[in-house]
Amino acid sequence: MTFCKPRIFSSELSDAASKLALDTEAQILLQRSSEKRADVLRKCLRTSAQLGWPLLRVPASQNGFEGSLADVAGIAEAMAELAIPYPVTEALLTPGALAEADATGRIAALLQAPEQVTLGLAGKCAEALFAGADASQALTPVPVAYGDCADTLLAVRAGTDGTAHVVIIARGVCREVSRGQRLDGAPMCLLRPDRKALDRCDSLALNCSYADLLARLHAEQILLASVGQVAAMGRMVQDTREYLSNRRQFGSPLIDRQALAHRLADMYVKYELCRASVTALVTEGQPLSEQLRTLLRNRLYAQQCAREVAHETIQLHGGMGMTTELLAGRLAQRVLALEFEGGDRHHLIRELIPSTP
Repeated sequence: MTFCKPRIFSSELSDAASKLALDTEAQILLQRSSEKRADVLRKCLRTSAQLGWPLLRVPASQNGFEGSLADVAGIAEAMAELAIPYPVTEALLTPGALAEADATGRIAALLQAPEQVTLGLAGKCAEALFAGADASQALTPVPVAYGDCADTLLAVRAGTDGTAHVVIIARGVCREVSRGQRLDGAPMCLLRPDRKALDRCDSLALNCSYADLLARLHAEQILLASVGQVAAMGRMVQDTREYLSNRRQFGSPLIDRQALAHRLADMYVKYELCRASVTALVTEGQPLSEQLRTLLRNRLYAQQCAREVAHETIQLHGGMGMTTELLAGRLAQRVLALEFEGGDRHHLIRELIPSTP
């Protein structure tokens, strides 16, 4: 069986992302402790910020690159192929959405030095990061998964009239509560805002509703999580085929065993089906909010196929498939972690099939 896995979203930008991913992977493998690996990931994030990637989807009228969703998908694909837990939503999607909704252009001006800006919109993008600004409510810690050493924090919250507001916070307003890693291994720290200092911070109203902003980011996050899973699936199929072709037993390669070849063929079919559906959603150009049901169905199918391909990859590699030194093992872990980007299976099913009263 022949298999050649071309790049799904090929461009000069994705080539640059591949080089950064290769360098990051090499440095991660040299580190033994999780703290040092997190430092490597922070360095990767700072490098991508210095390259201007957060400006990728910022409109050209605000000195951005006005890139397409396919450009962001190319970066997500390159990072996922090497199991790099790059926070695509926080680093690439949120800046463009905020800048586009900001009529004054102030957010875009801040993003001209993206490595100096922290985005306080993480996780599922489905909750206000500050639990209210009045004295009767407690201020919850802000989970920050991108650029936690920056000078400026942009935190999004809902206004009393339902509009989206961005709180622009300078350094010194928040103190660090704890530092660690997210489920997918991305570096994260918790910042607790100081109430008195927060009252003196600027609040900028965006020309969109809070619900619309989160709905857009949530839809794009779901799609790019699927892109990451599909890219990891393709790399697992490729590596598994190479392993079965090179590993010999009783004088012949393992791929000559019909049962193993059929299992590999099943993995390839699942990858191709998911690749076709993801490519169509990214390149059609229609607003994702208008095809949310199709997006959710494809996401659920990609989750199922990715888990099955990861299981088969570990089985066909044998015991070595469980080791972190092997890329296939790290890809299987990354695929499972990506299931929680934008919501797990149960959350997506509730969105797809709303409960009736």
